[in-house]
Amino acid sequence: MKKENGAITVITLVTMLFMLAFLLSTYTIITNRRQAQAELKEEMRKTYETEVDNVEEIYNDYVAKAQEIKNNSMAAVIAGERAKVTSRYTDSKGKTAIIPEGFTVSGVSGENTIENGLVVYVIPEGETVDWSNSADVEKAKEEYDQFVWIPIKNTSDNNATHTGDINDMYICQNKGTGDYGTGACQITVIDGQATCTAHGDCTQMAGRLYASNTSLDTFKIKFTETYTPNSGLREPSVTSTSYDGNVEYLDQMNNILGTKFANIEDFKGYLQDEYNKIVASVYTNGGYYVGRYETSNMSNSGTKDTTVRVVAGTTTGINNVTWYRMYGEQVNYAKNKELNDSIGSTMIQGTAYDQEVLFANTESYNIKQVGEIEHNFREPYNTGSQSTDLSKNIYDLEGNMRVWTTEHVYTDNRMARGGSFGWSASACSRDSLAPSNAPVYYGSQLMLYVK
Repeated sequence: MKKENGAITVITLVTMLFMLAFLLSTYTIITNRRQAQAELKEEMRKTYETEVDNVEEIYNDYVAKAQEIKNNSMAAVIAGERAKVTSRYTDSKGKTAIIPEGFTVSGVSGENTIENGLVVYVIPEGETVDWSNSADVEKAKEEYDQFVWIPIKNTSDNNATHTGDINDMYICQNKGTGDYGTGACQITVIDGQATCTAHGDCTQMAGRLYASNTSLDTFKIKFTETYTPNSGLREPSVTSTSYDGNVEYLDQMNNILGTKFANIEDFKGYLQDEYNKIVASVYTNGGYYVGRYETSNMSNSGTKDTTVRVVAGTTTGINNVTWYRMYGEQVNYAKNKELNDSIGSTMIQGTAYDQEVLFANTESYNIKQVGEIEHNFREPYNTGSQSTDLSKNIYDLEGNMRVWTTEHVYTDNRMARGGSFGWSASACSRDSLAPSNAPVYYGSQLMLYVK
């Protein structure tokens, strides 16, 4: 019996050793297979990412070349000439700008270069200006609306440190939120939509504002880099329901725009859609237009037929109008002027104002220097009448009306920019004490964009 038990023990031991060897062999095979699979997956992931990067690179290259072809095939227009179709203007230094159909490039020396502020006039077909006759030109300034081109590069800049790049002007709303970091945006246009490829292909745009609060000292030192829709300095946004959700104020815009804003959410969606379109326009066209003078002929009882003006020599209708009417009347400008359908108009954005004053900043015109320009007037003065309040062919930046924008701060306030009569202020300064319903001494400035 002991022999049998011993024999069984040996056989069992041999069997166990065999099974252990088998298991070790199987485990090694499985481990090697898993390692091989992991290596294959990693190789496939790298290949996929490379291919995705290649596809994005190819697509972006395609879009750029398509835009270049479009630009090169665009009709050309020269100084002093009215554009019969949307055209491209090239100045004496080789810089270019988009000239909308029906707009006339100034024929005045000093008004027809991009660097010094390209001026375009809205002159009806069949009417002309003798650009060599100073009296005729001065008359034209008081008769025809004028705008100045603000150039913005549509290139991407990871550092976003210089003026005039699309990523210096706008951010996306994903930046700094959720799974996304605070790195620079990479804004482009995909299928007609402004898109930030750095933050999950976000298509909801916001302003990159050149301050973190209302203090002048922070201008271009501290930036508003993350969009907070309900607090802080931000755009686009709405104020409280007491203002932007108030039926009276919504109806003020409805009566002008023909919209049907029933509540604050309707208006908020409208503002966001408009903002996204403008970002795409600025990217695609390489810039936008601002009114040469503060907007005039605004009415506090404005209707669909109220047509605002951008001319010199008037104090009529440049203030004492609620923000809602100012906004609606400026959005309706392009339609009332019967401009072609490719032109959009609106109240100037805060971020557009930032880029405008940075463009206007020169050694002789310091946009941050409080008290440089003295305007001791007790009443608003005629638009464009102060030669000291002029840079890059843009007037009224710091001495007539403080300019209301679409920029927000706090709960019920929209931001007014620049200076006002009776005291000195820098062009880039911000005034937060501007409740949206207050028809007081605030004016505004028109912004045009090519759709």
